[in-house]
Amino acid sequence: MSSVEGQPVPADEQVVGSVLPRDRDLVRWLVVVGGCYLAAALVLVLVAGEDALRVLGYVVDVPMAVLASAVLVRVARLRQLQRRTRLRPALLAPQLAAGIALAGIPDVRVRVGSRAVGRSYRAGRHGVVLLNDTLLDRIPLATTFVVAHELAHLARHDTLRQTVVAVYLLTLSALSLWVLPWPVAVVIAAIAAALAVTYSWTRELDCDRIAARCAGQRSGVAAMDAFAKWRVRNPLLRLWGVFSHPPLSLRRNAVLDPERMTGWFGPKD
Repeated sequence: MSSVEGQPVPADEQVVGSVLPRDRDLVRWLVVVGGCYLAAALVLVLVAGEDALRVLGYVVDVPMAVLASAVLVRVARLRQLQRRTRLRPALLAPQLAAGIALAGIPDVRVRVGSRAVGRSYRAGRHGVVLLNDTLLDRIPLATTFVVAHELAHLARHDTLRQTVVAVYLLTLSALSLWVLPWPVAVVIAAIAAALAVTYSWTRELDCDRIAARCAGQRSGVAAMDAFAKWRVRNPLLRLWGVFSHPPLSLRRNAVLDPERMTGWFGPKD
């Protein structure tokens, strides 16, 4: 494994390009998830009785409006980050950059100066990865894994996927409260929340595995050690992290077993 400015990088860009998912995976995923949403919504429409037409309107209009707004916000945020002078550029290893191009994301900019450990934004074929300057300076080995992890999110369109899942589940939960008895609606809302957390954990573990295959297990273990020492002062952010990211023990296992990808509800061979 070669090194650029002290950061270990994949020896072959073909490895990165083959590991990162393609856009066609997103299309297939959207069709499946959209079909599941429509099937569940149809049940609520049939149960609604006299309000069936109004419920049907909400089933279609609410997700479309929210998703369109989310896309506009994401594009605006990406452009803001690209023009921001406070963030300084970071080196993207040549092998990693070539692998990203093979995965279909030709324009990715890596910036340093974020308070978060790692964060990524994508709009179309353009993306930005934000890194924490403390992590970059102190633990460059872990930084390589963090970059690969965020690139996996970009390649998978995970922000879009997470938004779609959240909008569909929130819409179904709200409509359930409208047309179903309260006890039943509360159970459905709890199931929807559990599905949202499960999906969020699953995508993080998948990106950990992809990053481990791109950057190496040694880099992944260094990142897990760094995360274990990382302290978030904001209690709300700590609470959010519990639901958005799986425990470090699961993430470490994913790094040590990167060949085993997961489905919605856990590992699959």
